[in-house]
Amino acid sequence: MFKFICLILFITTLGICGAANNTTDPTFYVSPTPINNYVSLNCGSSVQSPCNSILDAIYSFQNQTASNQTYFVVNLLPGVYFNNSTTYGVNDTVPLYGLNVTIQGYDPVNGVSAPVNITGKYRYPSTYLFNVAYTSQQLYVSTVIRFNNIIFDQVSYGIFTGSTSNMLDVQFNNCTVSNSRTYGSSPLIYIYSPRYLAYLTFNSVNVINNNYMSLLSANQGYLNIYNSSFVGNRHYNFIKTSNVATTILGSTFANNTASSSSYPTIGVTSTSVTIKNSSFINNAASNTIYATVTVVTIDNCNFTKNVNTNYGVVYSYQGTNASISNSYFGQNYGRNGAGVYSYYTKTAIQNCIFNSNQGNYGSAIYQSGSQIKLSNSTILIQKVAPSVNYYSQYDAVYLQSTSATLTNNYIALGNGTVGYGFSLVYCSSSYITYNTSTIISNGQPSISCTSCSINHTNQDVEPSVLYCSNSDSSYNPPTPSPSRRINQALRSALIALVVFFSFLLFISLIIICTCMFRQRRHHCSTEKSTLVQCANNSIYTPI
Repeated sequence: MFKFICLILFITTLGICGAANNTTDPTFYVSPTPINNYVSLNCGSSVQSPCNSILDAIYSFQNQTASNQTYFVVNLLPGVYFNNSTTYGVNDTVPLYGLNVTIQGYDPVNGVSAPVNITGKYRYPSTYLFNVAYTSQQLYVSTVIRFNNIIFDQVSYGIFTGSTSNMLDVQFNNCTVSNSRTYGSSPLIYIYSPRYLAYLTFNSVNVINNNYMSLLSANQGYLNIYNSSFVGNRHYNFIKTSNVATTILGSTFANNTASSSSYPTIGVTSTSVTIKNSSFINNAASNTIYATVTVVTIDNCNFTKNVNTNYGVVYSYQGTNASISNSYFGQNYGRNGAGVYSYYTKTAIQNCIFNSNQGNYGSAIYQSGSQIKLSNSTILIQKVAPSVNYYSQYDAVYLQSTSATLTNNYIALGNGTVGYGFSLVYCSSSYITYNTSTIISNGQPSISCTSCSINHTNQDVEPSVLYCSNSDSSYNPPTPSPSRRINQALRSALIALVVFFSFLLFISLIIICTCMFRQRRHHCSTEKSTLVQCANNSIYTPI
């Protein structure tokens, strides 16, 4: 009986799943080609009777469907959309609030999603293509939007803006943003939710050859960038987030240039940023990654030949916790901390390579305040041939008012051109815990100290490798290892026992000698008495 019931349930489940798979989502078609005698009412039901604009397709869906929350698809037929100033709907802004929609390029021959081009060249420059208008309604209404296989080219103002107190989930999948620009501070893509319900995702997106452009701004929500590339852009605030958990995975940022020395490539304020398996190559900005009051996690990344006007490739500021691991920093330039600049930040760097980075102070790492742990890493200062000879170098690692732990690192100076007074490590008002590491200074000082204290935790390390010789600095002698301390304790105990028994032996000898001396005196005194008595007897004996 039980097997029979299970069989009935299984067959019923198959029927339900089959019915679900056979259900067709409402689909509307749009053509970029002008349609003679066009009627927009209820258009787009087939490839043969498409709508002439995306906005008309949205209205057609709303006219035919009782609920906006019903999922539907808008298929954009091949061609270039809005390719002249008189095109139908060229200046439309498409409202998407409360919809659950996929808008995608579509190949009707093969029945699959395929790239189409939306150009903004002829649009009026103060309107977004798509928007979700702000609403403070208490009624929970979600908005879910997918843009698939769309090339946004020569957009002169904005692609999407969304601001809502309810959930907003926007995805760009296999899209391209190219040859576009923005006016003022408005980004091409903007999302905001006061309830932290805004989600923006880039998945396999190419952002290429844009000029004077802010790509995206996100406020209070989540930003995810996966397997995307950002190449050859001249930008303002390229990616700017505030109170947004930002994740970047498997992506490339190359040959991007800030239009001003005050703009970073990626600027993150509050919450967190996680960057993994990504490359940042030949970018020029104030910083490549700027993070403030944020948890920063960087793993398995490549930072090469980035030019930063003031601070390093990674700039973490005031209260940030930064974890950087398994990453490469090569031939980067910045006035302070060309590789990593950390200001009042708890920083952990492990298994990283810093090769031929160049800066005035902290060619590899600049740490001011808080604490830093550098472990299992390599820092090389070598002669390179950069496109610009950026800064004279005074130190590889700069430590200011911080607590630093250096463990199992290799820090070396090659044939690099360094500034007068160069030292591999500069230490000011800081405390260094120095574990096993290799320091090769090639005739230059290994460390320069001002009010600095160093503690060597390994007895076998030569203390002179990192030793503050300045009169106002201190050096704490090496602390023995536990096994060494035990041996020293046993040695001390043995010495104490030897001294104790030697003292006893000495006292015993004194006692023995004293006794022998007294015994001898007593013997002599007895003999003398006997002789005197004998003499007396011989004198007084009667004849």
